[in-house]
Amino acid sequence: MRYLSMLGLVFLLGACAGLGGSTYQGNSTAYGSRTLRNDVMNNIKLFERGTYSCNSIQSVNAQVLDLKEVRGLVQALESWQVQACGQTHTYQVSLRQSSDGGTNIGVTFKKEEE
Repeated sequence: MRYLSMLGLVFLLGACAGLGGSTYQGNSTAYGSRTLRNDVMNNIKLFERGTYSCNSIQSVNAQVLDLKEVRGLVQALESWQVQACGQTHTYQVSLRQSSDGGTNIGVTFKKEEE
């Protein structure tokens, strides 16, 4: 049942926009929780600041690549494409529901192929 609720949130909240200074488009399981969305964004902002000296993310376009339930806990794999300082960068985001009630987050920069 939680799996279906999470899946419903993905599509219901897919068009969130204008939250926290950035525009959010697409579908993400993190869009349903401001805290979770901000935690993912903070990881991305750290990478953008450290690698590209960029302090401004204008927009995010997220896409759920895989959503499943494993041993009763929801796991999602997503692609977040960000527009920051005139460039587009893609991040792979993994979100895994924890048995203690939290969510484990993994953010990996996906190098663009030339």
